[in-house]
Amino acid sequence: MNQSHPNEAQLKIRVFKILEIAYQNDGELTTSIVRSHQPFTLTVTSNGTATLTGKAGKLTFNASEETRSIGFDFKFASLHFLGTQNSQLRYSASFTIGFTNVTFRGNFDVEKFILKCSGLLCIAARLMKDRKNKIDKAIQQSLR
Repeated sequence: MNQSHPNEAQLKIRVFKILEIAYQNDGELTTSIVRSHQPFTLTVTSNGTATLTGKAGKLTFNASEETRSIGFDFKFASLHFLGTQNSQLRYSASFTIGFTNVTFRGNFDVEKFILKCSGLLCIAARLMKDRKNKIDKAIQQSLR
C-alpha cells in the first residue's frame, strides 16, 4: 500500500489481516472474543501494538507489518464490532492517517473469514467443517 492516503477498500483488507494475526497469536482467545455475541474492540497504534478486547478476554499482539503497509503516516485505528445473527458481525472503523480521519462501517461473515484465513486455527476450522458428513462418507466408502 505505502501511499499517504489508502482508500477504504485497502483499509478493510488491513483490518481482516490484523484479525488474522490475532488468530495466529491466540486462536482460542480470539475465537472466544469474536464468537461471544458481545461487542468487542480492536485498537492498533502507530507502532503496531494491537489489542483485541471483549467480554471473553483481552489479547495484545504485534501487527507492525500491517501498520507499515498502511503507510508511514498511520497513527491509530479503532474498530468496534457488534455480533448479529448467523455469524455476521457489524463493525465501525476509524483510522487516523496523518491529519485525516477515515471512518467506515460494514458487515462480515465470521465463518467465511475463519474458513479462508491461513492460520492453524483456520486450517483446523476448515477440516472440522462438515466433519460428520466426511466421517459418514468415509465409513460408507469403507463398507463397499
